[in-house]
Amino acid sequence: MPTLTIFRVLGKHLVGLWGGLYMAAGIAHFVGWFWPDARSVAFLTAGAFFASLEISMTIRELRRGPMSTGLIILDCLPFLLFGGGVSLFLGRLLGQWLGSDNGGVVVFGGIYFCILAVIGGVKGMVQDRNLKQDLEHPPPANPEEDAQKHRRYMHPYI
Repeated sequence: MPTLTIFRVLGKHLVGLWGGLYMAAGIAHFVGWFWPDARSVAFLTAGAFFASLEISMTIRELRRGPMSTGLIILDCLPFLLFGGGVSLFLGRLLGQWLGSDNGGVVVFGGIYFCILAVIGGVKGMVQDRNLKQDLEHPPPANPEEDAQKHRRYMHPYI
């Protein structure tokens, strides 16, 4: 049954979401000075960034338990959106000032770096979570079974 604290948390993050959309409109207006055609794309990217950030914080605050893999991915999604948006903006500016090929290289490199950073971050966070769980709840160890398992996979000439 929902309690007052749940509604308080949801209300706080709803206000944060509206504030994020307001900031996304400001970012879109700023981007519109340099690149008028990208105003709506900038609003959608910044809005998705702030929305995923608020949704991630809301779920984490309401759940209060160990993080699932899906929540870890959701935590890294704002960085991917932010990095992709910044690399698109910088690539457009570079393409406008130096030529179209240079901008494409910056966009590709920026998005590629962000994807690799998110994959590495998710991998590290999942491994850290699994290691903490293994250290808190170690499996029962039987030395005879371990020796039999290792003997089964040993090479006969080693």
